[in-house]
Amino acid sequence: MVNITEEQFNWKNINWRELKIDLFEKQKEIYSLRKKDIKLMHEKQEKLINSFNAKLLAVRKVTQENQGKKTAGVDGIKKLNETKRIELAKKIRKTDDPKRYDEYE
Repeated sequence: MVNITEEQFNWKNINWRELKIDLFEKQKEIYSLRKKDIKLMHEKQEKLINSFNAKLLAVRKVTQENQGKKTAGVDGIKKLNETKRIELAKKIRKTDDPKRYDEYE
């Protein structure tokens, strides 16, 4: 299990392959619970959504892997350096209102 804390890492030193495998294993576990224990499945989904590892991977996909990585978003920023990526991962949070977002400085 890969567990990266917010203070413990450098963006370049993250083992992305290991992180992806770990998150995929958690997703498979959640999927296997769908017909057995719905309550436990929902708890694990919530835990996965709020995990810092999932947030790191989401930021990486959006800022480095997506086709639109060079396209400015609503904030007008085209490219983020490593420090800004880390800050963004720390700021990601779940909200019930899909239209709501905080402007990223």
